[in-house]
Amino acid sequence: MARVAKLRVVGSHELATLVRAGVAHVRGDDATAQDLLVTAIEGLERAEMRAYAAAAKRQLGVLRGGDGGVALVADADAYFTGEGVLKPARFAEMLAPGFER
Repeated sequence: MARVAKLRVVGSHELATLVRAGVAHVRGDDATAQDLLVTAIEGLERAEMRAYAAAAKRQLGVLRGGDGGVALVADADAYFTGEGVLKPARFAEMLAPGFER
């Protein structure tokens, strides 16, 4: 991931952060995963990588749970539905792997 993060390609650092979040979750470190997802979302939105940002928001919402988490999932699902995605959860897992339960 360090090599990907150092590439001089728009979004490479943000995508590496997103993958690191998935790794943290798989390792059972949900606090770190959530922190990394927040960082990734901010960067992905700046880079106008909307689908990846929505996937990260969805994964963050699932991890957070509660009303705030439900709102994040709904926001992401609304984005994906608007783009014609039939199964937002599956699509999010493809873009932001490591969070499938």
